[in-house]
Amino acid sequence: MNNLIDNRIAATSDYDGVGNNYWIASASTHDGACVVGYIQDRDTLIVRWTSGDISSLGIPDSATYHFPTKSWIYNHKSIAGNSSSGDTGKISNMITNVDGDVLYYRHKDGDASINGIKKWNNASTVLPSGGTKLFYFRTKDFTFGNVANRKKIYKVYITYKVGTDGTDSGVSVYAQKNGLPFDTGTFSNNIQFKTSSKFAGTSTVCYASETLDETDGNWKTAELKFASPSEANNIYSFQLLFYASTVAADFEINDISIVFKTKRVK
Repeated sequence: MNNLIDNRIAATSDYDGVGNNYWIASASTHDGACVVGYIQDRDTLIVRWTSGDISSLGIPDSATYHFPTKSWIYNHKSIAGNSSSGDTGKISNMITNVDGDVLYYRHKDGDASINGIKKWNNASTVLPSGGTKLFYFRTKDFTFGNVANRKKIYKVYITYKVGTDGTDSGVSVYAQKNGLPFDTGTFSNNIQFKTSSKFAGTSTVCYASETLDETDGNWKTAELKFASPSEANNIYSFQLLFYASTVAADFEINDISIVFKTKRVK
């Protein structure tokens, strides 16, 4: 047996000062009884924190684990029945039918419109209403070998592609230091990247609208530089957040590289 969250997701909210980047199923507002399903065509596990109703948009309602890459991602409004409030209703256990689809039953008292047997959908919108799902991926807090050493982060390289020609990814990238929580309200308190950042080795801007720009269906590497380089100097740990209110359905990330220098211990 393998522990899939060990060294990836903290067990509780007060673990190592990580804030709310933790295994949310252990929150006091939930009963600790997760609902689990398996998405065959994506070799992915989906874990919903509780079978009870979730109405908050401030926290993810579930998470998925991708076995090929051994990576987790939080899901916002992924099982929402009401796209404006985020109400999910209560859900049954998840089953996989003969076609490989994940099915479950959802019920919400006083809102019959969302009741019934539902099928998990990986699209970036909540069907059939069309309300958006939030794209939200946060890396672990990197210490680069020794949390006691100060570091200077110079830039971040992200190799990604958007398959549809001429389509912006819709994904913004933010950074944070020293285990501080991300600002997911106005995003203004996060470390920002320059909108003049360019694709590596080119003069083409890759982040003009504070989102990763189109790649014409090709893999390209964004060379992201900091809007205020001093914010990424003399730090102990470093973390990235990828966020979109509406993400291109064919957006993919291949790899992430962080250029840094470790400073002497004084």
